[in-house]
Amino acid sequence: MSATDQLVIRWAPIPGTAQEQFFDDDTPDAALLFAGGWGSGKTMTLWGKALKLSAINAPLPIIYCVPQYDHVEHTLLPKLEECDPQTGEPWFLRSDQFTYSPGKHELHWIGGGPIWFKSAEHAEAIAGPNVAAALVDEPALISSRAWRNTVARVRHAGARLRQTCAAGTTDDLSWMDDFFFSADRPDRYRRYEMATTQNTELLAADPGYIERIMENATEAEIQTFIFGKGAWLDGQPAYPTFDERLHWTPAVPAPDRRAPLVL
Repeated sequence: MSATDQLVIRWAPIPGTAQEQFFDDDTPDAALLFAGGWGSGKTMTLWGKALKLSAINAPLPIIYCVPQYDHVEHTLLPKLEECDPQTGEPWFLRSDQFTYSPGKHELHWIGGGPIWFKSAEHAEAIAGPNVAAALVDEPALISSRAWRNTVARVRHAGARLRQTCAAGTTDDLSWMDDFFFSADRPDRYRRYEMATTQNTELLAADPGYIERIMENATEAEIQTFIFGKGAWLDGQPAYPTFDERLHWTPAVPAPDRRAPLVL
């Protein structure tokens, strides 16, 4: 790659949405969560944030934690090279503006420092030397240990902007409750929510996208995968939540000890 190559980033967050708020948040040492529904632009927005942090902190490395390594080649790299359907030009990078080493799981590009990918399948291997920033794709698919080991590396003294940024759906994020969902969370932990309905670009190209998702979705799944709200989808109790107004009364008759015991 030549340093003289012209680099043009054509992607931009949708104005007035959580995409823009997440991308523009430059709070030092912040931990940011972009919680979005399917089709809300999570992967593209996280790539935008990754390239921004990589450029700001160059030549220092940043790390990108993924659920497993094939996520890089099957999901992330195609998005990095995705083109604007109107112009045919890439939103982010051309193939000659970056290189990816599958063996080392490293990406080098002409606009910033190296990006080291780490698999959450091997949480213990994420630990390592200091880096300037970290990204986490689909935190619902990784363990709390993988998250802790990722965050612990973001401590490079020479970084211009240290941040840990994650993006994904909000199903099964109970282990993140204290960080991003509790009212008492530290100020530097910030959650940005975006509904699929706010992605005007997607819906203009595919008006039936949301309707197809809702056809077979439960209410909890709709809240999670369309509106980007936190909801428990796995391990839900098979009984209603206790409501004192409905499930309690002091008017309980005395037991009839002559009646047979029924189990």
